[in-house]
Amino acid sequence: MKSSSIIRIPRQWKSQHSDALSADQNTRIGQQITCCNLHEKPGAGMRLVSREDDAIAIRLQLIDQADRSLDMQYYKWLDDNGGSLILSHVIAAADRGVRVRLLIDDIHFDSDVNAQALDAHPNIEIRLFNPFESRRMTPLTRPLEWLRNDRVNHRMHNKLIVADNLVALCGGRNISDSYFGLSERITFRDLDLVVIGEVIQEMSDAFDSFWNSRWAVPVSLLVKVSLPERQRQRFQAMLRRFKRSRQYGKGAKLQELANHQISNFTENLIWAPAHIIYDKPSKVRNSQGKKPSRVHQFNLLLDALEQVNQSIHVITPYLIPTPGMLALLATYKLKGVKVSILTNSLASNDVVMAHGGYAHYRKQLLQCGVKLYELSPSARFNPPSIAPYSLHAKTLVLDGKAVFIGTHNADPRSIHLNTEMGILVDSIALSVQVLQVFDEHTTQGNSWRVFIRFGAIFWRRQHKGRTQLKRHEPETHWRRRWLAKMCGWLPIHKQL
Repeated sequence: MKSSSIIRIPRQWKSQHSDALSADQNTRIGQQITCCNLHEKPGAGMRLVSREDDAIAIRLQLIDQADRSLDMQYYKWLDDNGGSLILSHVIAAADRGVRVRLLIDDIHFDSDVNAQALDAHPNIEIRLFNPFESRRMTPLTRPLEWLRNDRVNHRMHNKLIVADNLVALCGGRNISDSYFGLSERITFRDLDLVVIGEVIQEMSDAFDSFWNSRWAVPVSLLVKVSLPERQRQRFQAMLRRFKRSRQYGKGAKLQELANHQISNFTENLIWAPAHIIYDKPSKVRNSQGKKPSRVHQFNLLLDALEQVNQSIHVITPYLIPTPGMLALLATYKLKGVKVSILTNSLASNDVVMAHGGYAHYRKQLLQCGVKLYELSPSARFNPPSIAPYSLHAKTLVLDGKAVFIGTHNADPRSIHLNTEMGILVDSIALSVQVLQVFDEHTTQGNSWRVFIRFGAIFWRRQHKGRTQLKRHEPETHWRRRWLAKMCGWLPIHKQL
């Protein structure tokens, strides 16, 4: 159901201040950490999550084991089968007394009434970040507001779960079928990190800074539709039955994911120094073209990029270089740094407009000495997908000894418009794991290698024992190629 009300957003939003609950070692999560003596180890313990089935399983595991609090922050949380499955476990946690704070960006949000029903639960509070004035999601209302109001052009792109202030999950995945291998249209390849240790309080502080900002508006202040108590209870009961009955829309596939088990999050951890990096929520008030309001932690990432001496591997779904990026690549070329980049092909890119902006710089990237790979939608990974693949991970490996995993795309929107977050880890062991993911995506015909010959761009891959060579965007129809080219002519690169 969707609310049809249209309200005027007040200039000063007022909501009740709240902070993360203190960590309690007597909780189930706390006892697991204590029994393994993990609290005595320095730095952060981390575990890489790359498979789609593992990604949904670890989320359900953290939610089911939480005893005191769940703080969840997402750019997109859809009410499809995967989103509803996770939400049903969130309600179960709230039913047993867990305090749930759910912060969602308003850009894809169109379930005000359902959110109001959830928000009515005594242990659940939902806030929307930088909300639109119109509460009606139509092809005209929000696009028109986007054009006339620069504020709504700034979005919260963060993704984070913190359970009991003891364990966290961060990375690039949103909450929807496409990120868990449930969609028949597209499957996003992404990376998450399970994190415990000293940095958890920093991650909770990052969440609190957004939760208590003037841009995080309680659903109760936005929704002006009167919702009968019976309807609220009916919606909550529906999700409870969804969890118990296992009668899901995707049948056996969702049943399999719901029952999929992974080893405990305290196992197979990599321990290393780590730094949490995130934008201030006030970044949304900057006008286009002004210097982004970034906290000092982002200087750690910039310094690390400038200190690269041997190699850098980049995984980014959207690649639209800024002048600063191109200058850094020129510096790398002079220093002899080997640069390898994996991004989406036109066939795998879910945003044709973004690919049009990227294609404009492709030859320039190659001339800078970049090894450029574009993911094939027909790639093969384990577990196999029921839909074409698209790249969604945002990751850096620096000199094979440091890793950045987060939400930051290599494009102007991430730098200037959206808020982003991530974790920078000094670890050779984690670097090896991420490089294995990079190799898995760029070999065995899973990606196209882009190169220049005789001044023209070609695509090549080894597939099923044969060399395939293309002179145009591979695995695409001419209509899609022309649409991308026309998008590349538009003067909107700073918005991509």
